[in-house]
Amino acid sequence: RPPDFLIAQDPYGISMIFALVCKETPFLVLIMLAALSQLKVGKILTTFRSMGYHKLTIWLKCILPQIYHSIRFPIYAILVFSVSVVDVSLIIGPQIPPPLAVRIVEWFNHPADLNYKLSASAASLFLLFLCIFLIILWELVVKGISFLFRPLLSNGKRGKKWKISFIGFKSFIMGFNLSILIGFFGLLLWSFAHIWRFPNILPTKWTTQNWLRGTDLLLELFYNSLFIGAVVSFVSVILVILCLERELLGFKNHQPKKLSSRALFLIYIPLLIPQLSTMFGFQIFLAKFSWEGNLWIVLWSHLIFVLPYCFLTLGDTYRSFENKYKLVSLGLGVSPWKFFWKIKFILLLEPILLVFAIGFSVSIALYIPTLFAGAGRINTITTEAVSLSSGANRKTIGVYAILQMLLPYLVLFSAFFFKNFPFYWKKVYYFLRPLKL
Repeated sequence: RPPDFLIAQDPYGISMIFALVCKETPFLVLIMLAALSQLKVGKILTTFRSMGYHKLTIWLKCILPQIYHSIRFPIYAILVFSVSVVDVSLIIGPQIPPPLAVRIVEWFNHPADLNYKLSASAASLFLLFLCIFLIILWELVVKGISFLFRPLLSNGKRGKKWKISFIGFKSFIMGFNLSILIGFFGLLLWSFAHIWRFPNILPTKWTTQNWLRGTDLLLELFYNSLFIGAVVSFVSVILVILCLERELLGFKNHQPKKLSSRALFLIYIPLLIPQLSTMFGFQIFLAKFSWEGNLWIVLWSHLIFVLPYCFLTLGDTYRSFENKYKLVSLGLGVSPWKFFWKIKFILLLEPILLVFAIGFSVSIALYIPTLFAGAGRINTITTEAVSLSSGANRKTIGVYAILQMLLPYLVLFSAFFFKNFPFYWKKVYYFLRPLKL
């Protein structure tokens, strides 16, 4: 029998919390890995393990306090995103009443009364103050926890009883990954299903008409999403590299001069402010000059939110590059420009391509900037999938959702290929050289 309780759109938002945890955990893990590159983790683990400390105890007592400063802004970004997200709330969040972000969009798009736009404006400001309050509350909780548990950091306990908890954490993460795979295969089955009635486990009839129906619209949405994501990610990566290279110009005693906290705050501020609080006023500004619905405006609106994510992901890895390579190259008479292209860029090609793929994934997932800046004239796969999610045609939803999931993977595999492109190109070059082509 079907379950007697709401799995999605439950009034307590449990399914929405679970979905947001699955969505944001990989991003936070990636940021932690970038922060760990600044530490000598191998030596720390070897030293503490030789004294009998458990791995989880080493993480809680030594590693986490050192990297928290590096992951603080990403945690703020996740907190603000979770409070102000619209597309996830529309699909899987509670409906009666909906979250505040969904209500703001409903008021803004109210077809009958323009006074609802004033309510949406006030609610967007309230959402901004709510996010600021939650960030302050988070910092107070962290300060309180660090004060209360400070004696535990130096009590000398090795934490050998952590083994059961460690296995529980691993099972929890595996459950997240398994739920994502189940959702993917469920969408894949619906995209090829023709007749699928309860209680059949699999569809009784299969078809490809779900993919062939509306091919022109699918190709247009695919092209829009691919073009916007690729251009925005490319520009973001270039701007981030230029910004990080600018840090190296004013180094003293061979130590780079990092950006100040004020400069970092200006870069991260789009992530610390709800998208509705910025895009609502931005859309009014565009309507004032009749600029809404322009492709370049949509690109600009995506760049505002993609650039901070690229800087967060690439910053620590780029700064950890050994400056000794540059000193040796300059001593051998190599120009700075040639050093960058032939040495530094090649060594950092893998993280740069990874950041490009992450920026593309962020651009694909942006719903509010595309909706407000595009004014309904420039649609992407995300906007179309979210609008279809309110309907009952699961076959069409499966097609659009699978296509939305495949785009980031396509870019990720392309990045993997281009990472090894110099090696492949050398083999082709040495093969064609005797032919003198």
